[in-house]
Amino acid sequence: MKATNWVLIDTETSGIYTNPVYCVEIAAQRMRGLEPDGEPFHAFLNHEAEIELGAERAHGYSREYLRRHGRAPKDVHQDLQSFVGSLPVVAYNFGYDFTRVLIPESQRLGMDWEPNRGFCAMALARRCIPQMHSHKLQILAERFLPDAPPQAHQAKGDVGLTIRLLREVIYPLLENRGHTAFKAIVEIADGFSPFETHEAPEFSRSFPESKKLAGLRFVITGTLRSMDREDAESMIAAAGGRTSSSVSGKTDYLLVGIDAGSKLTKARDLGIKLIGEDELFEMLK
Repeated sequence: MKATNWVLIDTETSGIYTNPVYCVEIAAQRMRGLEPDGEPFHAFLNHEAEIELGAERAHGYSREYLRRHGRAPKDVHQDLQSFVGSLPVVAYNFGYDFTRVLIPESQRLGMDWEPNRGFCAMALARRCIPQMHSHKLQILAERFLPDAPPQAHQAKGDVGLTIRLLREVIYPLLENRGHTAFKAIVEIADGFSPFETHEAPEFSRSFPESKKLAGLRFVITGTLRSMDREDAESMIAAAGGRTSSSVSGKTDYLLVGIDAGSKLTKARDLGIKLIGEDELFEMLK
C-alpha cells in the first residue's frame, strides 16, 4: 500500500430523512501510501435545499451559510472528478458517501461517474477491530487517537481523522499479519477477516450500564451507518431503555437509519421524535 496512489473522500449532507439527499460539503485528499500527496480538495455546495435540523447541528452548515460559501453543484462535481481522475477512491462510509450521495447526485446533474472503487474504511475497521461496539469514526478516534482535538462532524476534519486512523491504528494491525498490499486491503474490507476471533485485539464489546435511557422506548428503522441493529438494541438496553419492532403511541424515539421505511411515515404522523445515531450517542454521554 505504501507505494499506491489513491484518493480519500468524505461528504456532509442535507440530512438522511429526505429523498434525495443533497451533498453540502466535499473534502478529498490524494494519497501516496499512507501520506497525503499534494494539496487537498475542499468545497461547499449550494443546492438551495432545506437542511435538516439534526444535520445542521452535526456539521454546522445552515442554508444561509451555504448560500454565502457554496458553489454551483455541477461545477464542484466536475472539479472533484478531475481531482480524482482514475485513482481508486476510499471513503470511511463508502456505501453512504458514494452509493447514497455522490453517484446519484452526479446523475441528477447529468454527469455519469463510475469511480474506481477502492475500499470502505469503516468496513476495514470492522474486520480489523471486530470487538469494538461501534465503528463510528468519532468513537474510534476517541478510543485510539486520544490526542485528536474534539471537532464538529465535518468532511474536511473527517478526512484527517480517517488518515490518522488508517496510518496509526489499522495499517499496523494489518502489517503485523502480512497484509500490506492495496489489493489485499480491499479484499479484507470486502469480507475477509485477517483475525480469528481469539486473535482479535482485546477491546471490550460490552456496553456500559447506566440509567440514561431509563423508561424510554425506541424503535429502529433503516440501516444504521455505524453499527448493526443488534448492537444498537444492546446499547439502548444497557442504558435502561427498551426497543420495540413497531411504532405506536408509546414510542418515545424512532432511531432512523438509511433507507427508512414505513415506520418513519407512521412516526411522523404520530409526532414521535426522530433521531439519528449522533443524537443517540449524545443521549448516552
